Formats: sequence, C-alpha cells, structure tokens
Amino acid sequence: IVICRSANHSITFYHFVLDCLPQLRHIPEHIFQQPSNYRILLRDASPYFRQWLKIIIPKLDRINVSTEKIVGCDHLYSIKSSWTHKVPTASDIEGIYFLRDRINNLQQLRRVKKRNLLILIKRNSGNRSISNHDGLEQLCREYAKENKLVVLVHDDENLPGVIEQLKYFSRAVCIVGPHGAGLTNILACKPYTYVIEAGYPRSMNCYKNLCRNLSLNY
Repeated sequence: IVICRSANHSITFYHFVLDCLPQLRHIPEHIFQQPSNYRILLRDASPYFRQWLKIIIPKLDRINVSTEKIVGCDHLYSIKSSWTHKVPTASDIEGIYFLRDRINNLQQLRRVKKRNLLILIKRNSGNRSISNHDGLEQLCREYAKENKLVVLVHDDENLPGVIEQLKYFSRAVCIVGPHGAGLTNILACKPYTYVIEAGYPRSMNCYKNLCRNLSLNY
C-alpha cells in the first residue's frame, strides 16, 4: 500500500488524516487481518502518522510501515490524497463517516462521559497564529468560569499522543482556534459541539464543511 501526495499539496498532518486515510476504506478488510500480508509505504513515518494509521488499522505493527523507495509486491494499492478544500462529494462525506466511526470505536473514547471542556488551540508560529492569544485565552477563561467549563489549551508545542488528543476533544463543549491542523481533532467531537475558527482564508472551507457533515455548530 503506497500512500502518496497529490499534485496539489504535500502530505501534511491535515491532508494525511482527512485526504489519505479515508481512502483506506477501499482496500479489502481481510488484507489487514494478517500483518504479514501487507506493508505500507509512507514518505514520513513519524509517530503522528503511525498513531493515526493504528486507529484505522488496529492490527498495524511497526514493521508494516516503511519509508523504502523500492519494494516488491504481488498486489499494489496506491492511496492518493484528494483535495478537500472543494465542496465535498458523496464519496468525501462517506470518508468522513468512515474516520468518525473508527474514532468512535476506540475503547478510550467509549469511557468518556462528561463534557465540560472549552478547548483553545494555540499555534506558536506561522502566519496562522493568533497574535493576541493571551487576551483571547483570558476571555475564554472568563466565559468558562461563568458557564462552569474547564479551559484546556491545545498547545502545538506540547501535545500528547493522538488518542489522548481525540479523547479530550470528545469532551469539548466548544472549540476555539485558528485555521490549521489542530482543528482536525474535531472528528472526535460530539454532535452540536461549537467550533469557532479564527482568521481562516475564505477559499478554505474545509473545516466548515467538516462541521456541517459532523453536525457540529460552526
């Protein structure tokens, strides 16, 4: 199985999760039942990507992911990312539901019952970071206190593992943050969670479309 980029963009965190992973649903399930049957070729085999693959393929073993450029095989599946900044097609929506269902099947998330978090996403660099983050955080804390919520700052320089991130996003009542990969975790949010996206380019409606299809309040 080769996971490759499209001509439009590289495989960044967002595009790997929302463009590439849904395409794995087209591969026959029985192939993943026996780890010795397959190998996944991926340019960036970082822990982040491995952890997401493990959610989609529970029996994934570390030896199944490789960055090799040349490998022999009997059958080849090429997973090419799509372009999610467009209006989602029926197939795109099917892929979103595929991801959501795999996430909801995680035992760690099944045990989550109490929803009391206001999550503030903090980007520490780049042109998408919020320049007055401290002021926004203070505002969030005041609102949380008035509404008996707990503020959790999702700091991109101090992140836990993927499942832990999904676990606390599933406890959120409201998410506030700039346009960027941190919002990918709204896949774990319960219906009607509020999502406030700050400073997004008008041509990039990916998270707005994602919220619409997950029944979240954007």
